[in-house]
Amino acid sequence: MTLDLASCRSVVFDCDGVILQSNSLKSDAFGAVLQEHDAKLVAAFVDWHKRTGGVSRFEKFTVFFRDMLQVADWRARADRACDAFGERVFEGLQTCPYVPGFERLIQALRARDIPLAVNTGGAEVEIREVFRRRGLLDDFELVLGSPQTKHDNMKALRDAGLVTGATAYLGDSELDYDLAREFAMAFIYVAHESEWSDGAETTRNAGGTVVQDLGALIPL
Repeated sequence: MTLDLASCRSVVFDCDGVILQSNSLKSDAFGAVLQEHDAKLVAAFVDWHKRTGGVSRFEKFTVFFRDMLQVADWRARADRACDAFGERVFEGLQTCPYVPGFERLIQALRARDIPLAVNTGGAEVEIREVFRRRGLLDDFELVLGSPQTKHDNMKALRDAGLVTGATAYLGDSELDYDLAREFAMAFIYVAHESEWSDGAETTRNAGGTVVQDLGALIPL
């Protein structure tokens, strides 16, 4: 059974894999930025990245340089990798396609004056600029991302009145699922580009909604 978004007081979206088809773009960028390092180590890192959606790039590069590569200057290397990663993905985020049904869903939600917000693990400054260029920024009350964690961002959205007991959260990662449970939101798992292998089964077993195409949430 599909959740009726018309009954929600607000809707919160993740971004990568939920609004934009950018999961593979970012996974490829992690590998490309680290291509000078041992291929097996990088492959293991990228695999771990795919299993930990919603965590900021700095935290992930910290894991690579501090914990996996174990270099003394891990912080400086992580900073440089973040810069290279941002340069690589910024253009792609401006042109990658939307997740199927997203544009129609946004129009339907805005027509009902349902407040909308974004909570992403991506860089907040970057994603706000991408949204501005793509004409999306004004569709959302707030767009929040890193360096704050998604958990802290969810608390900020709650303080702003955008997360209540009648909020739906559209996500595609285990972190999104856990946040929805912690903040008592109805979870909608967007499976189209998700890299969370157990996402559909976990969501259905918990009574949540699973969609491939966001158009399935229309009519409201």
